[in-house]
Amino acid sequence: MPAPQLERRDNPLRKLRIILGNGPKPMHQDDFSQLIDIPVATIRAIEAGRRELTWENCLGRIAYLLAATFNARDGQWHYMGTGHLYTLSFYKAFTDKRSKDPVLKAKCQHALVQRTLDLFKAVPPDRWFAFFGCVMAKLKEAAIEFKIKGYSGIMDKTEPRWGIVQDTDGKRWPPDTLPEIVTYFRCFQYKNDSALKARDSGGLLDFREWREFNPADSASDSQAGS
Repeated sequence: MPAPQLERRDNPLRKLRIILGNGPKPMHQDDFSQLIDIPVATIRAIEAGRRELTWENCLGRIAYLLAATFNARDGQWHYMGTGHLYTLSFYKAFTDKRSKDPVLKAKCQHALVQRTLDLFKAVPPDRWFAFFGCVMAKLKEAAIEFKIKGYSGIMDKTEPRWGIVQDTDGKRWPPDTLPEIVTYFRCFQYKNDSALKARDSGGLLDFREWREFNPADSASDSQAGS
């Protein structure tokens, strides 16, 4: 049975939407859904009392994306679990500082790579390539969902393709034999795996070129603060 109207107004998610709203009106559920990347159907179900509010379905995402934590004892939202009540000013300051922090972005990228590597080490060997295909498909779905501009070109560079090892002399393969089959990716500009191994020197997973900060600048800032 749906929760009474008074109880719905007291729902933690609705309270948070009021904090984030423009004036007396709470932020619209559709906008709130985009903000925390939670389906609007889930938000409506929680506010209507049809689903319980949990860390897994909402609270964890809100803590990470908005720095807001709900205190069940006083029934209020707090800033980063502190004694400070959550406000629109806290939200704006937090999201502005986070968006301008290049070191944080680099740490997030490396954490994502670390999680991916650890999961691939743990997946059963006979399910490795199936897991790889699943993860690649999920990333593509996320790119479409977030309407990333030019996502198809980005995906194309890392899309696995089947290929064959060509004979250098152009001769046909002997009868009753099959050519060597390989998987290749456009992002690796090498004709064969031997060239990739020879040129890698430990840099296959080197993400320094994606960093938005200059380590020299960080060192200068550290010295200036000492």
